[in-house]
Amino acid sequence: MVLDCNDPRFVFIKTRKTGGTSVEMALQKAAAISDAPVIEQTDAVTALRKLPADQASPRGRIRYTHMPAAGMRQHLGPKQRNDSTIIATVRNPFARMIPPFHLCRSRNGAAPLTDIASTRAEFLEFLQSDSWGDDREVVTIDGEHIVDAAIRLEHLPGDTADVCDQLGLQRDPADMPITKSTKALRSGLGIADHPTPPAVSIVQDRMAWVLDHYDDPETPLH
Repeated sequence: MVLDCNDPRFVFIKTRKTGGTSVEMALQKAAAISDAPVIEQTDAVTALRKLPADQASPRGRIRYTHMPAAGMRQHLGPKQRNDSTIIATVRNPFARMIPPFHLCRSRNGAAPLTDIASTRAEFLEFLQSDSWGDDREVVTIDGEHIVDAAIRLEHLPGDTADVCDQLGLQRDPADMPITKSTKALRSGLGIADHPTPPAVSIVQDRMAWVLDHYDDPETPLH
């Protein structure tokens, strides 16, 4: 979990590679959550805006990026937990898997991929490994999906504006931070250049929570 705000009441839980940092920054700025500058490089932003001091003190030390929802429920007070709008970012599951694959290769010093056959072989190997998380624990508690408002990366400015309107927050829709782009690591390869049928099956299985709750296609489009 990254942001929780008492006025208006919302909690933003952060999934991986879904535009979460951009939305975090936009919500932080729109809600005037902190006097600190709104910047990209933060380990976690704890928003205890207008909370009583006796509630704010112990909770400032237990927030961290991609925190499981069960941990969020444990550490929020009952009223904050029950009354807050739970917000999360989501992304087409096939597109979502591309950045962690290439980031992992880049961090390991691998040369950029340029042909589809090698890309597909390595992508399948990556999906079969334990090198990535599906974020199910970030958005569910005891199997229950807890997100009230989803902001889709494919519709980032519009969905963010809709959520801000829902919360009564004023912000400029054009003022949308764009951060952490990994497109250059793909060397021009498209989304559909990565998965083979076995890879598609793995993504469909592990990212089923996205396919079950949002209107994403069950096969890669491009």
